[in-house]
Amino acid sequence: MKVGTDGVLLGAWAFTGIGEESFHVLDVGSGSGVIALQLAQRFDRVQLLGLEIDPAAAEQAQENFENSPWSNRLSMLQQDAQDFVPEAGFDALVTNPPFYQENVSSGDPSRDQARQLSSLPFEALFGLADRSLKDGGRLALVSPACEEEWIRSLARKAGFGLRRFCRVRGHSTARVKRLLWEFVKASEDAFEEEELTLEVSRGEYTEEYRALVASFYLKM
Repeated sequence: MKVGTDGVLLGAWAFTGIGEESFHVLDVGSGSGVIALQLAQRFDRVQLLGLEIDPAAAEQAQENFENSPWSNRLSMLQQDAQDFVPEAGFDALVTNPPFYQENVSSGDPSRDQARQLSSLPFEALFGLADRSLKDGGRLALVSPACEEEWIRSLARKAGFGLRRFCRVRGHSTARVKRLLWEFVKASEDAFEEEELTLEVSRGEYTEEYRALVASFYLKM
């Protein structure tokens, strides 16, 4: 699975302020494992389990984990997230979920599975978070801007309070395209709202975006 801006943004933004405590994270729909690798780079005491339904992607993520400096804190499980039942509660769940509504195939079943909402509906995602997280556990995800009200509604029904929220636009005059969310299980909404613009002009990144993601790129 290709590395995309959505995943890199989420991996750089999620779970700010967890400090030096031991933290167990479930990465749902790991793809190539980029978000898990980012979190392992950011936080020295984080242990991560990647969950990926596609066998080829899971194999690639495992290879990436093994060849990283953080291999002792990263593991991979090839399984459908909707069938996953954890043995113990996690402190956090992170996901760049499939969220395209179209049901027309691209001709590549793996690509369709990674992109299309039907493979992991948001309702199922909140159900997975509810059964996987400890009380007070965090859920971080990225979504299209058009799903804002739907996700807020699902979170309230599932008993998740909003902790952090970021609107992302490509450039200063563009409409907001993506939303970054961080929820807390069994908590009322008490959130900081942020906004991030990626580019000043085509190929020229804003200082805010550079500051957020530069440590994950060889050149920026």
